[in-house]
Amino acid sequence: GFAPTATLLDDLMSSDGLSLRDRFMVSRLMKGIEVVNSHFDAYRFGDAQQASYQLWLDDLCDVYLESIKPVIKDTSDENKQRRWAAQATLWLTMDAGLRLLHPMMPFVTEELWQRLPGRGTMGEPESIMVAAYPECEDKYTDDKAEQAMAATLKIVKAFRSLRSAYNIANKDLTHFFVKVTGADEEIAKAQVDDLKTLGKGAKVEVNPDEASIPKSVGTVVVDDSLTVLMDLAGMVDFEAEIARLNKTLKSTMPSLQNLEKKMGAPEYESKVPDQLKAANKDKAESLKKKVADINEAIENFKNLMIMEKQQK
Repeated sequence: GFAPTATLLDDLMSSDGLSLRDRFMVSRLMKGIEVVNSHFDAYRFGDAQQASYQLWLDDLCDVYLESIKPVIKDTSDENKQRRWAAQATLWLTMDAGLRLLHPMMPFVTEELWQRLPGRGTMGEPESIMVAAYPECEDKYTDDKAEQAMAATLKIVKAFRSLRSAYNIANKDLTHFFVKVTGADEEIAKAQVDDLKTLGKGAKVEVNPDEASIPKSVGTVVVDDSLTVLMDLAGMVDFEAEIARLNKTLKSTMPSLQNLEKKMGAPEYESKVPDQLKAANKDKAESLKKKVADINEAIENFKNLMIMEKQQK
């Protein structure tokens, strides 16, 4: 099992197995500690609590914990150093994170802190209550790692958006194509493993040859430097999706028609309060956009269905 040491942080940061995700997590931990301490110094206890939660929820649980699952599961000799680095980073983050939260959640943090591996073997205090409160070590903050992870997560968000748009089940992994320019190209190529893990990808190709990209793809243009495509072959029941969208369209149209009829009544402009007219106008525009989006999606699915049949 994993055995932490009193010099674990320094050992980790000087090790060969340190990945971008590890450097990102340590940097976010250090900055989170700094923010929480600054809030306590200014007696902003609510802000300190919120900053602690953000470290745990946004950085540790949503990103780091998800990204290291394949690393932890791989017990091969080739992965030994990377696995140790992930375990060390996780242990350090949980240890400091629990001490950070302790003034706000005393009982549960004590219980969890006592259960961390290696507890009682490093000469530390017997209780989290008398353990040192975490302090930021500036030398371990890493803006480049955080920026690289932000670029990675931008791509992951596009992956998830595509999967959601086409109702891809979580258990079904998909093939992604990433078209990216500028500095993010090298980041994307280096971060393929994290992109696959966080975006539920079976395969991720960065800037592939156009000829290798199938016609039956879903596409999302993130910005002028990033476009993500997803191979839909065999992943989507186009007829079922078209039927689902037509059902949604059928339930949406009456609401729009009734609202337009109400707004077109002879005395509507003179008798209806301006505030209500503005609300009705916004609602009508929202419904029109929804109808347009549904119709566009239906046409898209029809075209994709034709392309998929042509490829077979």
